[in-house]
Amino acid sequence: QTYIWSDIDFISNPSGAGGSDIVCDVLNNPHVVRRQKTVSTGPDNDSTIYRYYNGNNWTLPELIVEDPYSQKIGIIGNEVFIIDWEKDEDYGNVVFYQKDDYNNWIGEIIVNAEVANPECLVSTGDYLHLVLLSNIYSNNNDIYYMNKEIDTATNTREIHHPLKDVKFFPNPFNDKVNILYETLTEE
Repeated sequence: QTYIWSDIDFISNPSGAGGSDIVCDVLNNPHVVRRQKTVSTGPDNDSTIYRYYNGNNWTLPELIVEDPYSQKIGIIGNEVFIIDWEKDEDYGNVVFYQKDDYNNWIGEIIVNAEVANPECLVSTGDYLHLVLLSNIYSNNNDIYYMNKEIDTATNTREIHHPLKDVKFFPNPFNDKVNILYETLTEE
């Protein structure tokens, strides 16, 4: 059997150099984080932008933060996590983002160093694994590793797929029931 690539989908306006990443959820839908030019606070500002394919369409882009570098994304269950490097006046911060109960992106600084570039973020089981290129303990850009356990019992979100049509058969029910359903297409 020969496998071929799908048609190409446009998902982003001009992107700044230095970051994009992709991961798939449990339904095999891609989630993308990238560095992109935005004009919200200036003509040349870069931002971390998140977007995903919901099974029918690409969602609207979500602005995570402005003026970042080197974005990485991970998923555990159906919870999305984003890490990027944000430069301040003196140092850089590796910032870990996740959504709160109100669907707002909340950032937490996890590393502070002059250079702290997230190179790779991998999610396995209940853990996020992060590899950094950084000068944390020396003037060299050394390689570092850290991980975080995610409590999947309290850190899960429902995957919401509104139903358009549901049919149950046979009717009346026997010891087995068939359910046919169609989900609504999100605009």
